[in-house]
Amino acid sequence: MLYKYNNSYIKINNGIQYLRLNEKNYYSTGYAYGTLLLKSKNPIIKFLKKRFVKIILSIIYSITKRHYKFIRIPKEYLEEIRGYADSTGISYNHLFCVNFCFDVLKRYGFHCSTISFFNKNSVLIGRNTDLLPFLTKSALKYAKSIVIDISIPKKRRFTHVSIPLLIGVLNGFNDKGIAVNSHQILYVKEDTKENNLATHLLMRMLLENISNLKDGELFIKNNITMRSLNLVLTSEKEKKSIIFEINPSKINLIESNGPLCCTTHFESKEMQKFHNGPIKSSQIRLKSMNCLVDKYNQITYKDLINILKDYSNGLENKGTGKSLTNEGTYQSFVFDLTNNIILISNGNKKPVSLTGEYVKLKLNNGN
Repeated sequence: MLYKYNNSYIKINNGIQYLRLNEKNYYSTGYAYGTLLLKSKNPIIKFLKKRFVKIILSIIYSITKRHYKFIRIPKEYLEEIRGYADSTGISYNHLFCVNFCFDVLKRYGFHCSTISFFNKNSVLIGRNTDLLPFLTKSALKYAKSIVIDISIPKKRRFTHVSIPLLIGVLNGFNDKGIAVNSHQILYVKEDTKENNLATHLLMRMLLENISNLKDGELFIKNNITMRSLNLVLTSEKEKKSIIFEINPSKINLIESNGPLCCTTHFESKEMQKFHNGPIKSSQIRLKSMNCLVDKYNQITYKDLINILKDYSNGLENKGTGKSLTNEGTYQSFVFDLTNNIILISNGNKKPVSLTGEYVKLKLNNGN
């Protein structure tokens, strides 16, 4: 199925939604986004218009709104959210709340696993995104993942696997072969400064603006986020990944010219001092990922997908899982940075890595 609006369109194939946005500015991008979700009858629209959801969002917004003045949100992204609101009829305040409340309600977030692998002729990234299991069940019903490919004048074109109507980015890659993958960290002490950047906007701004790792490092250091992150920055041309361990008070780099695995805790001794709760499950998951990856000198799509499906430490998820696949796994996909290919699970039940097939999308850079 194909739905069009202005210079943009949404295509649905084999359970995967691909949204191509190619508009003149941020507001127009937001307006096209919302219009196409309406045309394609995306369930997020109906969900956010439910009376009880509007009441809940109004309560959350009223509780959290006094904190938003301390978060730096560049105005162009507010214009894009205005486009969402004007095209869908959903309250601007509710959409704002949905996008930025996680920088205030810090108990919640995305707990993920990323593998970057450098073959002789390709750079592959495998990724599972996990939520708390009860959130995963609801998200798969009302906010199933959508692949979004965005062009805005004077910015880099980029593609990411997203949640509908999320202004920021959790993962993705741009037209210069730069990829970002973020991992929010729980159980961490944070001395958040006023005017720190809204957390998930950092990944979007990186994709929109940088073309190499050096520029990425400078950009990250100049844009400290509200929340702690492990951010994996990968360059296809430089054949290298870097983990940026980010806390509002400090940043540390872990560099690798070979395969790299990342989860949801700080690895370095100097950053582990910020933890104030248990990180054992994340450490177990990281150890198993490294063991699985170490078996390969070269890796195929099938190999990487099989690793993403691993649940040798069990499916349980109590805040975070011990296995790559667990009962909170909401997204599972592979990026081929060299060939502009995404393979993404179309699963409708948790964990999606085990319940769906991996659909192949070849991106066309020409439109």
